[in-house]
Amino acid sequence: MNRDRDFYELLPAINKIAGDYGDNILFKVIAKTELFNTIATPNKVFIGKKEVYDGQYVPYDVYEQELRTSHISLLPLRDNIFNRSKSDLKFIECAGNGSVVLASPTVYSNTVKDGETGFIYHDVNEFYNKLRFLINNNQKRCEVAEKAYDYVKHNRLLSQHYEERWDWYNELLARLPELNAETQKRIALLQEKGYEAFGGFGDVQEKVEVF
Repeated sequence: MNRDRDFYELLPAINKIAGDYGDNILFKVIAKTELFNTIATPNKVFIGKKEVYDGQYVPYDVYEQELRTSHISLLPLRDNIFNRSKSDLKFIECAGNGSVVLASPTVYSNTVKDGETGFIYHDVNEFYNKLRFLINNNQKRCEVAEKAYDYVKHNRLLSQHYEERWDWYNELLARLPELNAETQKRIALLQEKGYEAFGGFGDVQEKVEVF
């Protein structure tokens, strides 16, 4: 949900890729109506029902099936305090379903090994060049997908660390009054000053040149 903004600066590159490859590439857009409408190609499909909550939701099994049948997954997150609080779950889901990620450094650079278990871009031109590389190199995609799957298999299964998760839940429960009080303070601050009280969402670039 609410990830359309994270694609804004990449749209010129995405549309250039769409023009470069024509019928040889298909974009699948999951629950991002605005993004879907802005990609300048007929070679795209919307995953979700636009008439249900503006298409913002899809069943999880549908989401997984679309990952499983996708070669590349794009995971941009703009660098702001809101996004830095997110987890790398999308990478784990992609890796577990064999889809190679091209991701922002925000959140994902802590997990993804660039060129080994996925790809990290730092600006729009690097995004464009790495996406072209991934499209053109099937063998490399397969190698990276396999390494990413192995990483998840050996390091990120819940069965390997459920005891730590259990201890964490118990700690949260023990601190529940304190955490509820802190939450109420943040809600009050949010109502008074909006997201700017927490650093805002960052600036949106209106124009991006791709070379």
